[in-house]
Amino acid sequence: LMGTIYHYMEEYNGFQLSLMKDMGYDVVAIGNHEFDYGPKKLATIIEKSVENGPVPDLMLTNIEFDSDNTGDDELADLFSKEIIVRTSVIEKSGIRIGFFSLMGEDADEVAPFAVPATFGKQLKYAKAAVKELEDSHLFNAGTGSVFTSEGKHEMDASIMDGKTLNAGL
Repeated sequence: LMGTIYHYMEEYNGFQLSLMKDMGYDVVAIGNHEFDYGPKKLATIIEKSVENGPVPDLMLTNIEFDSDNTGDDELADLFSKEIIVRTSVIEKSGIRIGFFSLMGEDADEVAPFAVPATFGKQLKYAKAAVKELEDSHLFNAGTGSVFTSEGKHEMDASIMDGKTLNAGL
């Protein structure tokens, strides 16, 4: 949404997300450049886009809002309305796929205009997102995923650190 010449038009007509949906995008991860003009402007752009019609699922898993500062309230409201979500599940050709999106460990530095919103520890939020997806009634497929005799889902999952390439929970 940001980082191109088109972002200047976004707050007035919000066309990029609708275009992405038309092009077949199912999920869009919000990144550091989306905060170039702050959380309030980002919320305005997203609201304008939603007014124009369907948009891809918008995700950001590890954002933390400041309850003492109103500067991120509009963006927090989009989470409460589930216009932006922490996890997303899509289905393609009968296969369900779970997604989550994390801002990196240097996110507070590379997205300085996101304040008062900040970004929590990736591993903490990745574990929570994986658990949320594992607990979802939508999944009973994949390696190790079955209903137990108690009727609970059990799945195998791993988290990989993109920097170190270490994997595991």
